Amino acid sequence: MARDDVMGWLAGAALAPLTGLTSALRHSRTFHPSGITCIAEACDVATNPLAREVAQRLAGPVLVRWSSAWWKRGEHPDVLGCALRFTRGPIGVEPQPGDQDLLLATVQRPWTTAFAPLTTRQQDFLGNTYFGVSPFDVPPLGRIEWRLSTPGAAYGGLDRPRRLARAIEADAARVTLEWCPYPGPLVRPRAAAFEPLLELSIARVVELDQRRLRFDPFRSGRGINPVGFVHAMRRAAYWTSQVSSPG
Repeated sequence: MARDDVMGWLAGAALAPLTGLTSALRHSRTFHPSGITCIAEACDVATNPLAREVAQRLAGPVLVRWSSAWWKRGEHPDVLGCALRFTRGPIGVEPQPGDQDLLLATVQRPWTTAFAPLTTRQQDFLGNTYFGVSPFDVPPLGRIEWRLSTPGAAYGGLDRPRRLARAIEADAARVTLEWCPYPGPLVRPRAAAFEPLLELSIARVVELDQRRLRFDPFRSGRGINPVGFVHAMRRAAYWTSQVSSPG
């Protein structure tokens, strides 16, 4: 196990009692306690031959979950999240063999987490850019990072769920999953460094049991493997957050 993984695991173990207690007290997960689930279709738009191999592994049905990080209700300063499950169906709360989960948030680097609520447009899921935060090992691309670009669709005077629904009705709920080589924890790559991999067309909102739905950053059935300090820290912290509450 790499040094970063060991340090991250130890940090996550230290944080685990706090996330578990928070989940138990609020009767829901500490992180991303509630969300809106949608069904989407992912299409290969990669231009790089190696990236096309990855895109073809991921293309097909996708379960998408939009959520806020802390608040269960209302639209307060917060970090927003977008969780993706690449699957072959049927789409439901239970994962299938070979499924791949990918968790993204409006945080580009770990050290920007404290400032992210100030730069996140909490009123609109489709008005933000989402990142994988830390690196992933994705053969044959190597160590990369992810970015999810959204259309910036905005419908004034509506709350987040209705804005998303309006965008879906207008066929404007299309997002692009992009990738670039991971340059290091403190380097912010140029926007041009990201290349398109998949276009996700969100077809409709689907009602699923949020208490039973569990996205796992380490569910890697399509070869996307989280690596590094932050991902290692997630193992214990996320696990206790989820098992300490039914919600």
